[in-house]
Amino acid sequence: MYENGCASIAPMEGEGTINLLLKALGIRRMPDQDEFDSLSLGIYRRMDKWVK
Repeated sequence: MYENGCASIAPMEGEGTINLLLKALGIRRMPDQDEFDSLSLGIYRRMDKWVK
């Protein structure tokens, strides 16, 4: 993630990375949901369920 042309968060990968970046962008999670689901993106969590 970049801010003012500089990396503000080091590159990363693995479980929880998307939620960490969404949180850094100001997304607040709903109770009993993570940031990804709070944006109604849960249907895209696993691509193998919708890509053939």
